[in-house]
Amino acid sequence: MLVSQSEIYAYTRCRRNWYLTYYLGMVPTDEAPTGNRQLGSRVHTALEAYYGYKLDPLAVLALLYRIEVSKAPEYEAELKAEFDLAEAMVSGYIEWLAESGADADFETVATETDIRVDLPGVPGVQLRARMDQVARRISDGALLFRDYKTGTNFELAEMLKMNPQMKFYTLVQHLASPPDGPKLAGFTIDTLRRVKRTSKAAPPFFRRDAFTYTPDEIEATLLRVQSMAAQI
Repeated sequence: MLVSQSEIYAYTRCRRNWYLTYYLGMVPTDEAPTGNRQLGSRVHTALEAYYGYKLDPLAVLALLYRIEVSKAPEYEAELKAEFDLAEAMVSGYIEWLAESGADADFETVATETDIRVDLPGVPGVQLRARMDQVARRISDGALLFRDYKTGTNFELAEMLKMNPQMKFYTLVQHLASPPDGPKLAGFTIDTLRRVKRTSKAAPPFFRRDAFTYTPDEIEATLLRVQSMAAQI
């Protein structure tokens, strides 16, 4: 049985939702094509293309929105307005990277990596994690995991260290890494604010947060995951 952090979260939050989603496989079919979640997903895909496949993120973003307009022409005006915002965010982010040199010490080594590893203490169960991006720090060869978020401010980034998803990903990577493997240097989260950077908007518009977990935190995460996976 494969268990992901998303399933554990759903099981912990609402077992009825877990039953409908993960056991019966029921998903919504009438979700609108616009909104903060959809915008964040498209920005994420554009940056994934930029880092993982060296594609023009603005071209990828434009393609994503053209596809959505063709699928839902009745939302064309809303999608056009959302695209204008997403384009401003992504173009500004690329400018910020160039000006700040934020990526000078990093190289991408994997994108959308699907990791599966046996869960100790729970026979027949594997943990599954999809790492958005694995990067190598050039200065010391350490590996770290990178993700991108969009929001109105940076409060989400400040709360991410407590997010069970990040702890779960760290646990999976530690279980999957050989003892003599590269050093694991934690996570970085780049946050792009949902603003067009007009003259009335106050910077900063982008921020990178880095964090790691102690062995005790990883051990506590293992115990929690073992308990939840056994119940599932």
